[in-house]
Amino acid sequence: IIRDGLVTRNGEPIRRKAGHVVLGDAIVLHIPPPAEEARHEELGRRLEGLILFDDDDLVAVNKPAGLVVHPVGKTRVNTLIQGLHWLYRHGPRADPRVLPRICHRLDRDTSGVLVVAKTRAARARLQEVFETRDVDKRYEAVVAGVVERDAGTIDLPIGPDEAAPIHLMMTVRPDGLPSRTHFTVLE
Repeated sequence: IIRDGLVTRNGEPIRRKAGHVVLGDAIVLHIPPPAEEARHEELGRRLEGLILFDDDDLVAVNKPAGLVVHPVGKTRVNTLIQGLHWLYRHGPRADPRVLPRICHRLDRDTSGVLVVAKTRAARARLQEVFETRDVDKRYEAVVAGVVERDAGTIDLPIGPDEAAPIHLMMTVRPDGLPSRTHFTVLE
């Protein structure tokens, strides 16, 4: 970016990598963002094949494990929402009325159906449904060890696991939020 004249000191392009900065100098980096099409087209096209349902109000996507839902932490690009934005702005489903909005999320390593609103009204209604827990969520998991019972309910408070290597991992803790999980062993 220095070679392209995109770094300035006090309004003048810097031509060398080395130099001194003094108190009061204004250093400006003009970093052009990559075109959205270049950043998200490949992901948008991949998401096209993962759409399970699409109508005027919402789209349901079969999110694969490993895909981050929205920019967070160090992951700023190539997220599911950015791929959907490309798909509905520039891709085969382009529609100027659609601005995909996340209503819930799945962790990076969780695969499953993600419902995304296409209108503000749909987002408000979907968020209400998720917040009031009027949604029946079902997960399948592979666990290590032997499960003692073939079915049951775990009704324990959960909260952030401060000892976990991953910031958002949860654990059972007395000061956690209420959590109830009904389980059935499949095999």
